[in-house]
Amino acid sequence: MDGTAGAAWRAIHHDLRAQIIDGRLTPGSALPSQARLCSRYQAPRHSVRRAIKALTDEQLIVTWQGKGAYVNVNRVAYRISDRTRFGDNVRNTGRRAETRMLGTKRQVPPPPIARLLGLTTREIVVVGQLLRLVDDMPFILGRHYYDARRFPSILAEIERTASVTKALEGIGITDYRREETRVETRMPTAFEAMVLTIAPTQPVLVVTGRNVDRDGRPLEVSQAVSRGDRIQLVI
Repeated sequence: MDGTAGAAWRAIHHDLRAQIIDGRLTPGSALPSQARLCSRYQAPRHSVRRAIKALTDEQLIVTWQGKGAYVNVNRVAYRISDRTRFGDNVRNTGRRAETRMLGTKRQVPPPPIARLLGLTTREIVVVGQLLRLVDDMPFILGRHYYDARRFPSILAEIERTASVTKALEGIGITDYRREETRVETRMPTAFEAMVLTIAPTQPVLVVTGRNVDRDGRPLEVSQAVSRGDRIQLVI
């Protein structure tokens, strides 16, 4: 590469890096497309690509096929314990937490969920689906499964409070604990990619937990589907 081309990518890298460091490009925001960067800096595409690679190597940005490049976000340290609570977890890191209700439904449980709840696949569960945000950015898509016969009013409480903890308090359950946690990675469904605003090629982290009541009876199965680039599990 000649000196002119070398100077071009360094100039692009220097300018974009400065915008990230001083906050003009905020965490989670998208960089302009490579075509727009070529036009803005009057530079060839290979110079833009080299500048983006340098920013990626410095962990200032992340790139996803089909979605482009984004300013890196400091991962949230999310503690998994016997009393895992989303709001407390996030607020303890100094971040802002918010929960939005996406919907509720009744269905027969998938076999893994049925086993964790001690049910058969012919019985009915009720499911609440919530979107958890951290600092206004999508963080976790949560699904919460309950035995419909044991907790017939839980969905109404979840819809009313948009909080699992408050919903359980509303039906008289003031304490519960995490008995089991399973962690896996997989590719997102189309719905999960849309809600979490990620590319279909970006893996998600799935944390499935079984919560039990004071007597050790299965109370809830929670499934947290999260962006792997925004969470760090602490166990």
